[in-house]
Amino acid sequence: MAYSVTFTLNAVYTGTTQADNFTIIGKHSNGSPSDTTIATNVTKAQLTAGVTYQVADTITGGTVTSTGDCDNSVSWTGLSGGGVEPTPTATVKDVNSNFKFLKCGNDPEAPAFVVITQSSWDQIQGGTSLPVGNVDTIRVNGNGVFVSGNVWVFDSVIASSPTHIPISEGDTCNEV
Repeated sequence: MAYSVTFTLNAVYTGTTQADNFTIIGKHSNGSPSDTTIATNVTKAQLTAGVTYQVADTITGGTVTSTGDCDNSVSWTGLSGGGVEPTPTATVKDVNSNFKFLKCGNDPEAPAFVVITQSSWDQIQGGTSLPVGNVDTIRVNGNGVFVSGNVWVFDSVIASSPTHIPISEGDTCNEV
């Protein structure tokens, strides 16, 4: 059996990335068979528009790697192998991406959203994976302006300047 995965390059990065072509690799849940090449020479235009591929249900994720002058690689997550639905879209981020997180607490002094850098995300979560929408959460230091116990949930990759530095990740979102 197979499932669909759509890969997109956020449009705000089409003018900033030096990569023109990408290779998409799938990794199987138990490491066997070996990695599968899903697509090669995927263009920046195709990724910006969104490109969908059918992958074997044993593929639990993989990488999207730019080719040419820039050879950055981004992980993507798919079917877990346990019957869990795949992440609907794997967004390819630029090396200098910023991530927007929406407030999910009820502190009226806290901002509706915060923006953090890719490097802040990588440092706090101990890796280089892309945050997952409506799943990954952070807390930030409010510097006395608002309660640091607020939680924000990942929303999108954006070009806006960072507004905060995260102090923790993976906290439970306290809905209003």
